[in-house]
Amino acid sequence: MDGVWHPEAPAAAGELSALREAAPSVLPLSYFAQLESSDGGEGSLAIQPCWVSFWPARDVLHLNREYGVGEYLEGFFGFGSNGAGELLAFDLRGPSPPPIVMVPFIGMAPAEAVVVATSFEAFRLAIGA
Repeated sequence: MDGVWHPEAPAAAGELSALREAAPSVLPLSYFAQLESSDGGEGSLAIQPCWVSFWPARDVLHLNREYGVGEYLEGFFGFGSNGAGELLAFDLRGPSPPPIVMVPFIGMAPAEAVVVATSFEAFRLAIGA
């Protein structure tokens, strides 16, 4: 079965620069490369949760605050969702590279995090597959 990917235009240089400055320094370069090629976008995944909806660079910090990621998920950094009820995030609590996890928006807690990819690079390979 062929997947789908609906990219957006590349992130504006200023928005990407602002995100790089304010986001955790341990985020992988491949995450920023994804935003450089598609600022947002959504599509199918060859792994659970089977769909990804990336947050645009200009919204990432705001949405992390709005959803209370720092409050409820200390040591995590959100970058999108599955288009429904689950957050997609970097789990920054362990060694590098940080794994990608999904966490329910309702009942958001570290114990609910499920690893979906061992790295953002592995996650990125599953997009549109």
